[in-house]
Amino acid sequence: NMLTGVMQSPLRFFETTPSGRMLNRFSADIQQLDVELASRGFRFTQGATTAMACALGVVAVTALAALPFTLATYASVRVSRLYGVAIRENARMSSVVRSPVFSLFTDGLRGHSTLRAFGREANLVERFDRANHLRLNTEIRDWNLAFWLGMRLTLVSCVLVCCLVFPLFWLGPQPWLPSFGAGTVGLLLALSFGLLDRIDRLCRDFFALATVLVPWERCQQWAELPAETDSRDAPPPAAVPLPGDWPSAGLIEFRQACLRYAPELPAVVEDASFTVAARSHVALLGRTGAGKSTVLLALLRTLSVDRGDIFIDGININDVPHARLRRAIAYVPQDPVLFMGPLRASIDVTGEYSDDDIQAALEQIGLGDFVARLPLGLDTPLEEGGHNISAGQRQLICLARALLSKARIVLMDEATASVDVQTDELIRAAIQKHLRSTTILLIAHRPSSLALCDQWIHVENGRTTVVDRTVGALQAW
Repeated sequence: NMLTGVMQSPLRFFETTPSGRMLNRFSADIQQLDVELASRGFRFTQGATTAMACALGVVAVTALAALPFTLATYASVRVSRLYGVAIRENARMSSVVRSPVFSLFTDGLRGHSTLRAFGREANLVERFDRANHLRLNTEIRDWNLAFWLGMRLTLVSCVLVCCLVFPLFWLGPQPWLPSFGAGTVGLLLALSFGLLDRIDRLCRDFFALATVLVPWERCQQWAELPAETDSRDAPPPAAVPLPGDWPSAGLIEFRQACLRYAPELPAVVEDASFTVAARSHVALLGRTGAGKSTVLLALLRTLSVDRGDIFIDGININDVPHARLRRAIAYVPQDPVLFMGPLRASIDVTGEYSDDDIQAALEQIGLGDFVARLPLGLDTPLEEGGHNISAGQRQLICLARALLSKARIVLMDEATASVDVQTDELIRAAIQKHLRSTTILLIAHRPSSLALCDQWIHVENGRTTVVDRTVGALQAW
């Protein structure tokens, strides 16, 4: 349930949630629920049974022991309630401070080359030590709280034993006190002293079991994360019937669209108004942070459209389910995204196409010979992020994924910004030859990429402007 809730959350959740927090919940919290819940439950049940047997044995020896036992139980419960509140809050704090340790560890693994280049290893180690010390403080506080509880429960147990032993040794024979033999007195003392340790352990085991509910609370919190509007297979209220081949042309219209990443954040693009003709190639121009990528993400409905509308082939995308909309659009990111596993799985994500179709897509972008030379071909395993192949090849594989989908609309977010000239030529050749009848909306900075486009749109100060395709306009920009 937690994984389902996370996977169906809006993109904003992944942008604002550190990776260490995700690792913490999917590793440490799950481990406590899967492993420690059963062991602590068994330990508590075993301790409760033993303590109850000792208490019944003492009461069976003399019924007068029921009164001091009742008072001792009441005092133990009152003391343990204070301990329970403190230990649960400390467990919550321990779960929270564990996340920065995971985050710093993953940051060190991912950025170790940059850290070494700038000589900042000591800085990361210092930050990691501070985070780890804070986590260890919560562990030490657990022991302090256990010692606090043990001292008070030991005092209660000693008072209970005194109440049981005092009438036997100091009051002597009394009319209201039955006479006991030496064996009976020895049994009573043995059971009473055995109960001293059992009461302390029973309270600790009970609240140790209760602290396991803290990871359950955290997992349940993410299982109930607010999902995208229709991500739970419920169509939007204003859903309209879509043709089976929608979008057939690829006409895109922005009508005074105001775009923001979250309702509480300021608008990134306040007035996006332009039209992308069907089967045309359009370039988005603008400086860093102007909102070019925001325009592309708006077409995928990964951010909020505050006002205005976006239409594809005359249909408002707000009336189209997320899954249906995203199947109709291919997206080529600036940083290529590949998955661990066989190469085939990174090209054909849905598993709908044959090997011949995949090979044809690879031939179109010039990777056919490269894959043919691999010993395992399409079954070649990729490492995490595809780091066992070059950056240019990773980018070409992302383009092959878009070609294989046969989408009528392709979004390219600076797909050639970090590749060499040869890879850039392969991408431009694939666009000219195989995507000529496809609507392409791309973010471009190179003149060679701008030359492929039929229209230029300038994004600046939250607004979009269609500019002429002239050298003077490019120089002015």
